Amino acid sequence: MSTRQKTIDFLLKRYNTISEAKKNGTISWVAIKEEFHQETGFNLNKDYFRNIFKTLSPVEDVIIQGNSNTPFTFLTGNENKDKGTKEFCFTADKIPSEQEIIDHFNIDITKYRISQIWHKTTPGGKYSISVNLQANKIGKLSSEFEDGFKKFCEKQSLKTLKPQSKIFFETVHTFEKNSTVVINLADLHLGKLVSEHETGERYNIDIAKKRFLACIKHLAYKSYSCYGIKKFILSSLGDTLHTDTVKSTTTSGTYVESDTRASKVFEVALEVLTESIDILKQFADEVEFINIAGNHCELSEQHLGIALKAYYRNDNQVTINAEPKVRKSILIGDNLLSWTHGDTNMNTLPLTIATEVSELWGKSKFRLVQLGHLHGTKKKVFQAEDEFNGVIVRHFSSLSGTDSWHNKNNYIGNQKRGTALVFSDNEIGIVGEFYKTI
Repeated sequence: MSTRQKTIDFLLKRYNTISEAKKNGTISWVAIKEEFHQETGFNLNKDYFRNIFKTLSPVEDVIIQGNSNTPFTFLTGNENKDKGTKEFCFTADKIPSEQEIIDHFNIDITKYRISQIWHKTTPGGKYSISVNLQANKIGKLSSEFEDGFKKFCEKQSLKTLKPQSKIFFETVHTFEKNSTVVINLADLHLGKLVSEHETGERYNIDIAKKRFLACIKHLAYKSYSCYGIKKFILSSLGDTLHTDTVKSTTTSGTYVESDTRASKVFEVALEVLTESIDILKQFADEVEFINIAGNHCELSEQHLGIALKAYYRNDNQVTINAEPKVRKSILIGDNLLSWTHGDTNMNTLPLTIATEVSELWGKSKFRLVQLGHLHGTKKKVFQAEDEFNGVIVRHFSSLSGTDSWHNKNNYIGNQKRGTALVFSDNEIGIVGEFYKTI
């Protein structure tokens, strides 16, 4: 369950008490903050509670316990009557499609639409699903939703939800599945701390996670709506983590500013990547993650790849390339694609790859080397591209905030951007590109 949802649940349980305290002028958001901290271990700003409480209204009628024999277990729900929105959460053995949720909960699509669906895996192996409903017309939401949910919980014949590869665009197209989409989200630097007072922008582990997932969702939806996708390939191109030791140093021993402890950074990195892969699984039959170790976190990134491989060891839909190689290459049709972080000698890179994967090189007609590392500062653009003897070497933009060192050395102004490249089994070169700029 997300921190926001934990906060919502906490406040809803105390809704009447807090409302009465507000009327009497005895409200103490500091005390509420401390109580939440003692109960959950999360230490949040008191204004966070104040702002969320403004959006809430008591919805005891929504809190329905699911039948233990059904594949769904209802967790909680809340609504904002002024905005005409309702949010509810449940767990399931498999990820349901949008249509399954509509059917099972008897949602009247003439009155409401599902504006957002997101999910994550739980320690127990189930999926935690959150759904946001938006009324087609602002006003009080109908009780039909509750009735539909009760009817669903009463159904004893429902067993296990089947996994769906198509959720949001089930009727958009009937394209032949012959395309592979490569998503490059370079240099996330989870754990980096950027102060707004020093650089003019904020960046921390929470912002980093939101940026990465926002890119994943946008690029997945966009690609799927335009092409028949058989496979997604995801690479973070190295430096997913900002540090490599408990002393907040890089692999080489350089101290860098970090906003949390090393174990927490690794945990969040694993969360970000598993959630991203699970999202991509909904849109393609195959998902492959290309693990690349960067210069900031070489050892930790290798461990991250091993952890992902263990996590998906029984998932036939997912492949984790966790080999401890500096450079990795695959062949898609006539297209040779290679990945490396980009902190080594660029002039000899094409020759090195040609030597390492000579067989793949000989079969290919288009060759692309994909790199991160520069944070988009090369040539003062957010994406740089060079050509070496017919080999395209391309740097991809970092999603990371600009820290004080880069700011001091005038490495500023680069756009934070994620990129998706589309390749076909039947065509040479890149057949499509999509971007998400933060």
